[in-house]
Amino acid sequence: MSRKNEAGSSLIEVVVALFVLAIGMLGVLSMQVKSMQFNQSAYYYSQAVFLANEILENMRSSPSNANTYLIDLEEKSPEISKNCSASGTTCTLAEQRDYNLNQWRDNIEKTLVSGKSSVARVGDFYAITVQFDDSRGSGKQNGEVELSEYVLMTEI
Repeated sequence: MSRKNEAGSSLIEVVVALFVLAIGMLGVLSMQVKSMQFNQSAYYYSQAVFLANEILENMRSSPSNANTYLIDLEEKSPEISKNCSASGTTCTLAEQRDYNLNQWRDNIEKTLVSGKSSVARVGDFYAITVQFDDSRGSGKQNGEVELSEYVLMTEI
């Protein structure tokens, strides 16, 4: 067999191998994109859990005052008259509640995209809801909004 008949066959093998490699790399890239989206979503949910527990601990610090923490999603945060976290400052229960709710809502707005929150009473339980836009985590495009929420149901 002469070498003339084999001319160019290794070039075709290399092109086919590169094509197969390119298809495999596209699959890896797709997995990387999905991984980043799932990571972003997990981050938002973990922050929502942390923030819901933050207000729960504030409510548990004075159980007799827990019913005063009730607030709707669209209701404005209470105005604060003084910084109750400063050392040497004494606050009434109402001032402490207003300060806690204001700081909690502020943290939610700063941490979560389109973050909103509420505290509601359902029978003997309290429902703490943290709502946020998870469109980056779900892969929505063109400004579509994917509202997600975390609800913590607990007794005080």
